[in-house]
Amino acid sequence: MSSGGDGGDDGGDDDDGDGDDVQLDGGDDGVDFPLREGISPADSCPPESSLSGVLRPAEAAVTLQWKWEEIGMDFITGLPMTNKKKDMIWVIVDRLTKSAHFLAVNQQDKGEKLIDLYIKEIVSKHGVPKKIVSDRGSVFTSAFGNNFMKL
Repeated sequence: MSSGGDGGDDGGDDDDGDGDDVQLDGGDDGVDFPLREGISPADSCPPESSLSGVLRPAEAAVTLQWKWEEIGMDFITGLPMTNKKKDMIWVIVDRLTKSAHFLAVNQQDKGEKLIDLYIKEIVSKHGVPKKIVSDRGSVFTSAFGNNFMKL
């Protein structure tokens, strides 16, 4: 089969003998281009119905966290008394970045004094965390949380 032109092909020639070759006239230069019949761009793409399963947004798989959103706190005790009457270090660590604040305190400091120091040194710089983890026990954590909520 020929699309016309000077090729002189009557359409009876078949290069590979399977009967599905087509010749296109290349134009003024007389070059013919063989094409395969029955091939379309749609044949190379899977049909839409081949998709299966439930599509989920990518954000659902990733939990985003911001620095100083979750903190850990502990005390280093048994230290000698300083000139400013401090004998303990309060360590507050961001659990995401592992950056920390080290606050000198006295073992006799009460909840209100610790809360004031916490607000001055942590909350004012980083905001209020969503989660606080401490191994000081539930009594300390509860007392700290209750005093903090009173403000």
